[in-house]
Amino acid sequence: MLTVKSLLVQHDTFSLRADWSVKSGSRTVVIGPSGAGKSTLIGAVAGFVDVAKGQITLDGADISHANPANRDIAMLFQDGN
Repeated sequence: MLTVKSLLVQHDTFSLRADWSVKSGSRTVVIGPSGAGKSTLIGAVAGFVDVAKGQITLDGADISHANPANRDIAMLFQDGN
């Protein structure tokens, strides 16, 4: 299970707060208008965006500040990085 608890991501004047969980084996879609923070949220879960506060856990392990290579999470970038 992936759990995002009291997450706060801050970047310049933009801040994102999130609380949600995703059961193992399920599929989840993040939708919203441009600039709403979708990519920021997914980037934080994948480890590419720093977390200011809160916790991200994967199967009970805290991965909030783990290196992206040390997370069992994959991310497909929308731009060819």
